[in-house]
Amino acid sequence: MGLRFLPTLFYGMATVLAPLMINELAGAKTTVALYGAASLVIASGAQLLAGRAADRYGHRWPTLIGYATLIVASLGLALFAGQLWGVFFFGILGIAAAWALATLFFVLVSDGVPRAEHGRAFGLLHATWSIAMISGAVLGGALTRTAPGLPFLVAGLLNSLSIVLVLVFFTQIGRGRGSQVATV
Repeated sequence: MGLRFLPTLFYGMATVLAPLMINELAGAKTTVALYGAASLVIASGAQLLAGRAADRYGHRWPTLIGYATLIVASLGLALFAGQLWGVFFFGILGIAAAWALATLFFVLVSDGVPRAEHGRAFGLLHATWSIAMISGAVLGGALTRTAPGLPFLVAGLLNSLSIVLVLVFFTQIGRGRGSQVATV
């Protein structure tokens, strides 16, 4: 749940705040539309890349790279919240990383949850996603009143916990829990 909640918290912030920030910095709806289109196209490519990398190299490294990229994007948005290029670039990078991670959750559930529990696990992850989206938007809106980059600093710092969670997850899978789960 933590692996799903943390990146989605960032995603909830970014989907609401980045377009608003771009509109304020650029003063043009066309720039916001360009950002929206570019983020969707690049995020779709990131999903394909993450899936191919997971098929070819296993699930561990694409997952770690996805979370690390999300953290870099969060911190980049925090640092460059007042510059159009920064919000544009790091916003797209963060959205792409979040979408890539969303692609990998299917294999993570397959690796770490007994087959009979997959339906419940995906239901719980979807509920977690919904709560995180709402929490990210609300928290981001509240923190923006203090400083425009603060929501992303908080999201980046919180997502640093995801690296620990990923390492714990793969350690448990590596200790044989994954093979026990597969036989259940």
